[in-house]
Amino acid sequence: MKTLFLDTSSNYLSLSIYQSSAIIYSNSVLLKSRFNEELLSIIDFAFKSLKIDIRDIDEFYVVVGPGSFTGIRIGVSTILGLSLSTGRPLYGITSLDAAALRLNKDKNVDKISVATKLRLNEYAYREYDFKENKFSDYLVIKEDEISSDTYVLNKKYIDLTRCYEHSLFKDFLRGYEPFYMRKSQAEINFDKACGL
Repeated sequence: MKTLFLDTSSNYLSLSIYQSSAIIYSNSVLLKSRFNEELLSIIDFAFKSLKIDIRDIDEFYVVVGPGSFTGIRIGVSTILGLSLSTGRPLYGITSLDAAALRLNKDKNVDKISVATKLRLNEYAYREYDFKENKFSDYLVIKEDEISSDTYVLNKKYIDLTRCYEHSLFKDFLRGYEPFYMRKSQAEINFDKACGL
């Protein structure tokens, strides 16, 4: 069984392909705002490198946010198109959950807090206690509420597609709808114009 996992929630595009639970391809490219120009050619390059095509993929996974509004939209819509064209299932995971799974596995840390920048001085935030199997709600906090031991996604790059290797990965899956945690500025302006 082959799995394709895509993350476009930051300035990096990360793509991993797994066969069963073993990684057979991984690539991370700093793209910033060029996802729409490069995404399909990067996927195509991965397939050509492995001598496979889209019909060989059995499952798709995508990081749904929070993170880059445009990156998430492009990543989710592209993978959704590939999933629909092949009839294969698509699953999502939040960037906060993916980062916590990576940190728990790689650093063997049970208590983790993860944040990612939203707008202005707001951050999406969640706490994880893997030993007790307790996880906070997704919160929006201010920058001055972030503790020094919180892992902030925007400050350090981490390949979120590698969270697939964690034994609890499937417990954190959700739908593939983008998870922004706040409305876009266009939605806020529309609500104001409508008096909502």
